[in-house]
Order: sequence, then structure tokens, then C-alpha cells
Amino acid sequence: MNNKIDGSLTVEAALVFPIVFFAVLCLIYIGIYLHDVTCMKAIVNETADRYELAYVGKIDFDTGKVLSNDSRLNRGLYWRFTSGNILRDNVKTYVTNQMKKQLILKDDKINVNTEVTNSIIKKKVTITVNKDFNTPINVINKILSINNRQLTMCVSSKAVINDQAELIRNVDLLDDMSDYIPSINKAKNKYKDKVNGIVDFFRKLQ
Repeated sequence: MNNKIDGSLTVEAALVFPIVFFAVLCLIYIGIYLHDVTCMKAIVNETADRYELAYVGKIDFDTGKVLSNDSRLNRGLYWRFTSGNILRDNVKTYVTNQMKKQLILKDDKINVNTEVTNSIIKKKVTITVNKDFNTPINVINKILSINNRQLTMCVSSKAVINDQAELIRNVDLLDDMSDYIPSINKAKNKYKDKVNGIVDFFRKLQ
């Protein structure tokens, strides 16, 4: 009788243990996924802010230290035409190194894309990072994958580049160009007449 009970427990354990094992393993990797995504988002947010400050020459991108006035002057007159490509390479290196330090799964493929959009009035940098999420067990990879596609972690962050000097130049350029457009030039003259009328009104009150 005792042998029968022992055998029954052994069979039940043999059936239940693999299910519990894979369930716990899946939960562990879901936790790893959430941890790595959170770390990636924090890294990308910091990188976007650092890019914005480095682009306008306030800090050194690699070290994060504030640049001296001499360092800013040594950049030359046309530094804006070359700084973008240099910073893109720095972004990829910085993000990759930070992820190797902070993520649990470090060896998966990482793709970093940096895009700067210029709308004359303002510039905006968008940093997007895609990273494959692989586990050592193919069965778990298949369970976590969607429609048999590779499970990837994707995060992005945006930052507005506050370059006041460039903004003033662009607005001044638009103002000069508007003089050659009759409809805009006419509207500007009406606006100036209104402003002059208001100024004259207050002068008469004195």
C-alpha cells in the first residue's frame, strides 16, 4: 500500500514539476524583460537630454562636464554643420556602453537610431533603440514570441534642442525673406502701422 502511494506521488511530481518549472522560468524572464525595458527607457531619456546640451555646446557629451568658454570658442564658426554626425556616433557608443553596464541580458543585438528634425523655428532630436530579447531556452523564446516573430524591446525619447542663437538667426532670415512676398509684406506693414498708432496714442497722453 505504501509503495503504491509513493509511486503515485512520484508520478504526480513528474507531471506537475515541469509545468511549475516553466511557469516560474517564464515569470523570471518577464521580470527581466520589464527590468531591461525600464533601464533602456532611462538610458535613452538621459541620452536625449545629454545630446541637446552637447549640441548647443553647454557640455561635453562623453564626460557630461560643462564646457569652458575657451572650449566653446574653439569649435569654430560652422560647428553646427559637423557636430550632428559626430554626436550620432557618440550616442551609439554611449547607449551601447550604458546598456552593457545596466541590463541583465547584455549580449543581444542593439540598434540605435538618432534623428534630428529641423523646422527652422526649433530642432528636435529623437533617439530610438531596438534590442532583441532572447532567452537561453528556445521553448521560452517561442512562448514569448508573437506570431513567430522575434520579440524585441523598443524605446524612444525626444528632446527639443534649445539653440537660442540659431533661433534668432532663423527668425531674422524669415523676416528678411518675407519682404519679397507681397502678401506677407503687406500684412507686416499693416501690423507696423497699428503698432505705431498705439505708440502715438500713448505719447499724446503724456
